[in-house]
Amino acid sequence: MLALVNFVKHFRAYLLGRHFIVRTDHKALSWLHNFKEAEGQIARWQEHLQEYDFECMHRPGKNHGNADALSRKPLRYHGDCPSCTEAQVSLLQLEAHTSYSWPELQSSDPELALIYERVRNGGERPTTQEISKLGWETRCLWSLWDNLKIVDNILYYQHGPTYTRRVVAPQSALPTVLLSLHQQLGHAGSGKMIEAAKRRYWWPHQRKDIIDFCDSCEVCQTIKAPHKYNKAPLEPIITGHPNDLVQIDLVGPLPVTSRNNNYILVMVDHFTKWCEAIAIPQIDAVTIAESIFDHWVSRWGAPLQLHSDRGSNFESIVVSELCRIMGIRKTRTTAYHPQGNGLVERTNRTLKSLLQAFVDQNNPREWDRSLSQCLMAYRASIHKATRQTPHYMVTGRELRLPIDLTSNTLGEDTLIASEHVIRLRRNLNKVHQMTRDILQTNQRYQKEYYDRKAHGSPVEPGDKVMLLKEAPPKGKALKFHKRWEGPFTVVEVLSDCTCRIQEPNNSHSLVTHFNRLKPFRQQALVQTSPAGTVT
Repeated sequence: MLALVNFVKHFRAYLLGRHFIVRTDHKALSWLHNFKEAEGQIARWQEHLQEYDFECMHRPGKNHGNADALSRKPLRYHGDCPSCTEAQVSLLQLEAHTSYSWPELQSSDPELALIYERVRNGGERPTTQEISKLGWETRCLWSLWDNLKIVDNILYYQHGPTYTRRVVAPQSALPTVLLSLHQQLGHAGSGKMIEAAKRRYWWPHQRKDIIDFCDSCEVCQTIKAPHKYNKAPLEPIITGHPNDLVQIDLVGPLPVTSRNNNYILVMVDHFTKWCEAIAIPQIDAVTIAESIFDHWVSRWGAPLQLHSDRGSNFESIVVSELCRIMGIRKTRTTAYHPQGNGLVERTNRTLKSLLQAFVDQNNPREWDRSLSQCLMAYRASIHKATRQTPHYMVTGRELRLPIDLTSNTLGEDTLIASEHVIRLRRNLNKVHQMTRDILQTNQRYQKEYYDRKAHGSPVEPGDKVMLLKEAPPKGKALKFHKRWEGPFTVVEVLSDCTCRIQEPNNSHSLVTHFNRLKPFRQQALVQTSPAGTVT
């Protein structure tokens, strides 16, 4: 009965409120519900079981083997049992332990041979003349003569009677020792490696060897982030006239409107900060190309340069052909580096904030009807970089807002047409020159501030580097994605921020940003297997 009480307590979440059957070989339990005048512990158990809906069914012990066997004392294994079948489950293959491996390695090492033979044979400490002709490792062991001992023909170093004996590892065994220890510790860092190694082995300059080995491990370089990522110096984009450079980007997907729009194509002039934002239903290449022509080229003319990210819709043949026909130079950012298109990215953020303010909260799906209000507010606001409104930078006069109709704050222009044109041209030339000076000053200050945290050594052609790849390949889990790929070879340095890299066995090259690179460290110790197996 106690087994039944414990059982229903354990599975209470599954049994409460459901009818279930209790099969048991204890026949007395079949009368559980008919107990009369139960007392003591039996009464308490019976009271506890009353909240469950179940019935007890008796089953003879010979038919109750599935549960009955679990309550029996295990039978000791008999090797001659004819009904037993041997099987290898989760077989792990291990290298056979060979006691002669370390003695063979130590006695054959030119740096250890003399010390090993003297200690093993109980000879005297080598003289200074004998040691002076040998290497630095031998001289280190000679200075530790009193702490050396032979156990099972293996040379050990023991700092004192309370310290652990450590195998004296010859230089020929270090690659295998370090590789095995590093792999078995799960590619631990140098700190854990040093602690693990100094409890097992001794050799000179152990700390330096371990740090160099861990820093140059190829697996660690693909899965571990550097202590400090590269940060290239700032390279400001310099423009001096309207329509020199137009940056484009997409916002979305957004909720689909009644006019089937769910994206915004944003275009910003780098000099005047003038912005065009067009609601579009899809982001295919044809729609993008038509929007660029209809809403920018037809109004302001063809820009000298059109800059975008690496989206396939911007890099399509249709957009490329439009740029070729209109004489536009098409450029793009490097992969995974949206900072290269920073102006339009920042404008996107401003437009999203304006949409939140203007969109009807009762009908947020009609956001495209509020886009014109957002553009008016943006064009009439003073831009921090130019200290002028985008509208004034383009037209030479401020944008008239509805509130200006109640007062004459903007002044009346009573000039005739020719005088107006002359004054407008003069004003625009003046404000554009002033803007160029302001932008130049701001960019200088921004560069000085940004470059304070610039980090990383400049790359040169021929350098080996690792490339950061944030997104895993399709079908691969992000948790197990190795974020660094390589090594790649630097083929050409294009600027302080960008370079062209190439895989060793691949003719394909790619342009990447300096911030996505880190130096590749060649393996410090040659991975060659010494004679014998290190155990």
